[in-house]
Amino acid sequence: MAANVLLSASLLLDLGFWGVVVARVLTGLTNSALILCAAVLVADANRADPTARERGFSRLQTFNSVGAASGLAVGALAAGLGRPEVWSWVVVGYGVYVLALAPVIARRMAPTPRDVRPGLRELGRDVRAAVRAPRTVLLLLAAAAVAWAIQAAHSTVSLLSQETSPGLVARILLAVMIPAGVFVGSSCNQLFLARAGAATVFARTYPALPVACLAITVAYAVGVPAVEVVALLLFGAVTGVLMPLSPAVIVGWHPDLRSSVSAAEGVAKSVGATLSPVVLGVTATAWSMEAALVLVVVVALVGTVAAAVPARSAVPSRE
Repeated sequence: MAANVLLSASLLLDLGFWGVVVARVLTGLTNSALILCAAVLVADANRADPTARERGFSRLQTFNSVGAASGLAVGALAAGLGRPEVWSWVVVGYGVYVLALAPVIARRMAPTPRDVRPGLRELGRDVRAAVRAPRTVLLLLAAAAVAWAIQAAHSTVSLLSQETSPGLVARILLAVMIPAGVFVGSSCNQLFLARAGAATVFARTYPALPVACLAITVAYAVGVPAVEVVALLLFGAVTGVLMPLSPAVIVGWHPDLRSSVSAAEGVAKSVGATLSPVVLGVTATAWSMEAALVLVVVVALVGTVAAAVPARSAVPSRE
């Protein structure tokens, strides 16, 4: 958190293009570490109760979506005002606030006994064994496809803002629709998880992802703001249900490796999110933006197939 605050503060300086690139890469590394730590804290706090752990991941995603909506709104406001430093000051201020809470959070968490902390060699061996399991690989593929779709949707929102130059209110509205939908979806998970396990909800919800991606494709082609807002909200709700479930499922399969498999799930999402804008841009340049979004639908369909298999194999072990 301290490194994240310092890196965010550095963006207030005149770093030049490559300085900003380096700072953003390092900020991405610290953000990834913080997200992983949050997931592991939730898993540790609910070691003996899988149901509570699944709901904990959904609550974590709900709070993440509130942060994303707030951050994107501030970013859109700063862009609309032509004052990017507003964004950095808000991030630094909030980072300092959370940094001050870190000791309180640490004191409230039960420490992990030293005798259950494996060495790097043992940990590597166990993780390799976990990743070799077909259901784990398929779940990671499905998680990567979700991240691919999310990043593509955010890239589409950025393109819409550049192409249409909407007013300040419209710019903010477009920016917050996906995280607002994520908030709704992750909140609904509390109800869904009361009726079925995380793996079942994940498999049943995933087929809605290609439909939501197709809705964004149609909305982009139509170019009607109201249609775009509805499509983005729908997409956010579907991904809001899915995002906290994949870490809950993989930790449920490998509870003794919760830190490592959470990291593996995070890496899978990072790969999807990193490749998505690159492929989206290349495809849009070579053909059209609509063709690029259709490719996102195809990726979501592949993820749907991958999500079905591990969910079926997880039901007997959960019972």
